[in-house]
Amino acid sequence: VFKNKIIYFDEEGYFYMFDDDMKNIVRLDIFTREAEFFLDRDIDVNEIISKYKNINVEKEFESILNNAENLILDESELENDILSIMKAYEELMKNRMFLRPETAQGPYVNFPQEIVIHRNKLPIGLMVVGKAFRNEISPRNLLLRMREFTQAELQIFFDFYDKNFEEDYEKVKEKRVNVLLVEDRGKTDKFFSKSLDELHREKNLPKFYLYFMYKVQEFYLNILKIPAERFRFFELSKEEKSFYNLYHFDIELFLDELGWVEVGGIHFRAVEIKKDDVEKISDKKIRALLEKILENKEKILVGYDLYKHMLQSGNSAFLVNKSDGTKLLPVELELSFGVDRNVFSIIWIFYDKENLGKDVREVLRLPFYLTPIEVAVFPLLENNDELVKKAKEVYNIVKEKFIAIYDDSGSIGKRYRRQDAIGTPFCITIDHKTLENNTVTVRFRDTMKQERVSISELISYLQEKMRV
Repeated sequence: VFKNKIIYFDEEGYFYMFDDDMKNIVRLDIFTREAEFFLDRDIDVNEIISKYKNINVEKEFESILNNAENLILDESELENDILSIMKAYEELMKNRMFLRPETAQGPYVNFPQEIVIHRNKLPIGLMVVGKAFRNEISPRNLLLRMREFTQAELQIFFDFYDKNFEEDYEKVKEKRVNVLLVEDRGKTDKFFSKSLDELHREKNLPKFYLYFMYKVQEFYLNILKIPAERFRFFELSKEEKSFYNLYHFDIELFLDELGWVEVGGIHFRAVEIKKDDVEKISDKKIRALLEKILENKEKILVGYDLYKHMLQSGNSAFLVNKSDGTKLLPVELELSFGVDRNVFSIIWIFYDKENLGKDVREVLRLPFYLTPIEVAVFPLLENNDELVKKAKEVYNIVKEKFIAIYDDSGSIGKRYRRQDAIGTPFCITIDHKTLENNTVTVRFRDTMKQERVSISELISYLQEKMRV
């Protein structure tokens, strides 16, 4: 008790200070380096709990006293106020709101229903896109480190002991990926290009994991058109990776002065269980089923989340029925992407300023099929009724197949610049020749060059240009 305020030190390493009337609740992280460390990093909560499990409260308050000015410790009242402390803590917990830190748990919780829908056939992939929340204590780079953000995650469930994706791997094993391994960090601040087969032999990375590494890189380089020198996989060390991941590579993009920015990750969420572990399970039904699976084995690899959810819920439906009558608990491969960070990074990479003598042209050089507006249609002159009428006819044709806008405001040069700045790849202009021969000019965003195209061939022409 400090001057009519109650200080509560909990087992996770936090200090809470509050008045008797539950007002002015403050978490006193400033009093301990451990608490600050805990808040700023992903570490095992059990590590903190074990460290403070047998803490001497009076001694800890003495330590607080040494670090806090104008606070007076009344040890004689400490014992009498224990009930008040616990009551206040209970009230604090009642008023606390919890937001999900990741979207991944949805597929895990719903796995028993999803596997029935898929008739117990593996592998299956469950994808979810939604909001997640993190308590950024001291946000920096606000467009990257947000408290509320969108995640897109794909959870792939499969039998670890089946030869999953091995045929797919064999087709691409000579392909190369950009990767910075833990042991290579002192050699370069960028990455090395290594073949999948090389990584399999040197790092003993599973073939299924390497196959999906290649597919992710292929997506970024071939679909999103990210320059190869801006993309890499970054391996996390044993100390850095999450405790539930056996293998963990971040997906990173290079954003100039911001450096390498994490935009996603590939996580093999799995845990090894042994007979000794199963014997300690209190739920008799779950223990018996796992003992059956382990009957002729010393240990097995299972999905971390499915295993934990099964133990907590006592629901054996997380186990998959195999065609031979036996059961298994699938492992989990997670492909996780931060939607906001990827969008930010794409805009950062493709935004360009081009000097044109006295003029500066802003251009968003997005791949054609990623642009918010695909085609803009202009009459050459906004005050010419014939051109305006014909332009609207062309616009009505184009908008049936593409995301298109019509614009007749301002000079034709300003209209081009507006579309360059938002990434519109094609601008169609209706001029006087259009009225003569039914052709239009199509202007390319990146080169500013123009071609004349017949209106009758315009749709097929644009579709060919935008093909992925």
